[in-house]
Amino acid sequence: EYSPSGDPIKKITNLVDTLQAYESWIYHSIIGWYGTDFAIEPGCGYEFIAVGDATWNPTECTNETDGILIAGHRSRKSDLEVYLGKSLESDRAPVWLVKEDIDCKPAPLKSKLESKKKIDYLDADVYAPVKKRLIKEQRDYREPGVSHVVCANLELEDFDNLVFTAYRPEQPFDVLTENTVGCGIAKKDSYGVVWFDVGNFRRPWIDGEKVTLIIETAQPDKAYFNVLSFELDKGVDIQDLGEITLALMPEPKSVSKNGLARWDMVDNDNIVGYSVYQGDRRLNGQVIEKREYSKASNISLKPVIKGGYETVYSSQGAQNMPKTYAPIFYAFNVYPNPFIKKTGINYALPQAVKIEIKVYDVSGRQVKTLVSEKLEPGYYKTDWYGKDDIGRKVSAGIYFIRMNTKEFESQRKVIFVR
Repeated sequence: EYSPSGDPIKKITNLVDTLQAYESWIYHSIIGWYGTDFAIEPGCGYEFIAVGDATWNPTECTNETDGILIAGHRSRKSDLEVYLGKSLESDRAPVWLVKEDIDCKPAPLKSKLESKKKIDYLDADVYAPVKKRLIKEQRDYREPGVSHVVCANLELEDFDNLVFTAYRPEQPFDVLTENTVGCGIAKKDSYGVVWFDVGNFRRPWIDGEKVTLIIETAQPDKAYFNVLSFELDKGVDIQDLGEITLALMPEPKSVSKNGLARWDMVDNDNIVGYSVYQGDRRLNGQVIEKREYSKASNISLKPVIKGGYETVYSSQGAQNMPKTYAPIFYAFNVYPNPFIKKTGINYALPQAVKIEIKVYDVSGRQVKTLVSEKLEPGYYKTDWYGKDDIGRKVSAGIYFIRMNTKEFESQRKVIFVR
């Protein structure tokens, strides 16, 4: 709980081997410990970050099982609310793309910061609508970078449905959200924190690279947001962006009988322009730089951010948001691993499909069928309690959980501890 110098520990980071992604426990002076519950096990490596200017009560550590130390476990009576990302895939992608990348070719392994050609990402004329949102190369390539946590603080009284989107404009399909492993949202009373580990980008980050962060929240009939751009600093971990204030999203108002609508411009240097929607259909074929739009009624507004993203919420708030979001990728993750009582299988389906999830032992013998049915697009979760098909507890050891559809197949090795 303390470093050799006697300074309190502020962050403990673990590289999840099965996901090749980082997750962390983080200490905050106001809300206390937040982050991902994970066991500190003998023989594994962890990163400990300590600071000398923190004052706090040491967290309780207990040996709940032989050889496993559970660090910083949150009290069940705590008023701290924590939302943790569980997926390696994102349900978000840019709506607009720089014209030279309009075919969605995979981003180069080297950052465009090293390119001779400079792109003005705030120029609305460089963008065109994204026609192809998925390509195999972009979602399959993964090379974990160095763990580096970035956080921002917010006053969240009367706000709900908080989401955030973090990406590098030069690589817009490589995105972190509140749904991504190593990222999340913590809230205590009216005080909130969002955090994300840029080491979980699919392509490694470099010192000084620029990141755009969109934070937003919604009420039934209005939305609030802010956008900031910052440079990654490898010399600071945790990189704290300070307190972020959310502003009301502008709302278009009719000013004539022929459907002309106007809105107030947002004072933010990261906004390229705006998009106009009727329901979930975008009306504009290019980014709108003016503060008005004609020949439309009952419209809502979304700011367009440099790099080609739009806000998740529109000026109408959460009232027109779908109850479920269809992911744009297949995803399949198992957590916790190893497990004692149960492990959760989280998976995402971008289309309606027949799916099977089964458990096998090391000899290849089928142990348990967890899922075998046709499902609609969406996010799903099922649990395995370490039992076979007739309800008997299986022996401790190594097992394999496989997910199969017509277009996607994946397997995870899990360890059952008794």
